[in-house]
Amino acid sequence: MKKIKLLWFAATMCLSVAAVAQGDSSPENWFNLDPASDGVQGVGTEKLYNSTLLSGRQPRTVIVAVIDSGVDAEHEDLQNIMWINPGEVPGDGIDNDGNGYVDDVHGWNFIGGKDGKNVNQDTYEMTRLYAKYKSMYDGVDRNKLSKKEKKEYDLYQQIKKDLEKTRSELQGNVDRYTGLFKAVEGIQKKAGKEDLTLEDLENMEATDPVQMQAIGILKNVVSNGGTAEELKEQLNGGVEYFSSSLEYGQNPDFDPRSIVGDNYADSDEHYYGNNDVEGPDASHGTHVAGIIAAQRGNGIGMDGVANHVRIMSVRAVPDGD
Repeated sequence: MKKIKLLWFAATMCLSVAAVAQGDSSPENWFNLDPASDGVQGVGTEKLYNSTLLSGRQPRTVIVAVIDSGVDAEHEDLQNIMWINPGEVPGDGIDNDGNGYVDDVHGWNFIGGKDGKNVNQDTYEMTRLYAKYKSMYDGVDRNKLSKKEKKEYDLYQQIKKDLEKTRSELQGNVDRYTGLFKAVEGIQKKAGKEDLTLEDLENMEATDPVQMQAIGILKNVVSNGGTAEELKEQLNGGVEYFSSSLEYGQNPDFDPRSIVGDNYADSDEHYYGNNDVEGPDASHGTHVAGIIAAQRGNGIGMDGVANHVRIMSVRAVPDGD
């Protein structure tokens, strides 16, 4: 099993670096193109706009809520597309329209606090359930529990097993990627240069199993037009990804909910958060908003699908949702 995992990792890493090296040759507006007319698996937006189907029809502006990590309301391709609350005076600190949300000009942030702070990382549902049930059932004698409590106890035991397994696998990935990163650095040092050739690698003898694996991966990477530095960048990205999951998403001791200050168990509570619709990392939400309605025909970036849309940003998705 370990050998299979290592082979899968090597193949995935090589493909990833090769893709970076070769770049993306797809048209920037590929998703707006048409399978029949353009030979690209898009949704046919441009074909529709260029047809007579919409002739004589009066467009109606639609407000689209992007419930995501946040949206960059000042993005050059979105700033003219953002929904603007007509009943709110920007920046006056007053709930002008009386809807319970102060200065909700472009939407609302439900994972922020009244003090302006924001939740960035968060835990997964399994992690939250583990933390909840641990305080209730850790070290408890199952035989002394009620029927309902026994169900929760059994669920806790399963979650505990799953979480411990997941954390062990994450730590193993951190160690594996870190070891390979150091091995690649060692190979570069041995060769006396950063830019390694296939000949350099063919003539190099490994001093340990990890370095042997790194040489094998590097051969594939270089053969596909990649470089050792690109491989190191991918490996470092892997270390950061798995480490973040260990530190936040799969960490039962991490709980950022105090930032928001709401009652997590009360589904009727809805007056909390702040008006920072961008948040600490709006890359995904901005990406989604751009697909929907990036300003068409302005010569900036790509064109969105919809022409008569206003984007309302509803920030509700943290890193680790």
